[in-house]
Amino acid sequence: METNKLTGTTLTVGQNLTIASGKQISQTKEIITRHKVRKGEYPASIAKKYKITLDRLYALNRLNKKSRLIPGQDLIVE
Repeated sequence: METNKLTGTTLTVGQNLTIASGKQISQTKEIITRHKVRKGEYPASIAKKYKITLDRLYALNRLNKKSRLIPGQDLIVE
């Protein structure tokens, strides 16, 4: 009750409450590396360049084996 500065046990609709979990959450920032597709590149060569599997490259970019890459397209590579 102290955290939310409540004086009783009555709550109202729309009232915001802070709930402590007892666990400390670390705030880590995820770094995303991108690759801009150039003419003549294909998924396997890009995956190899960044040392990730072809399946991982597909998953990161919501692609599949039938997807075509377009020069200038940005891909997430981790």
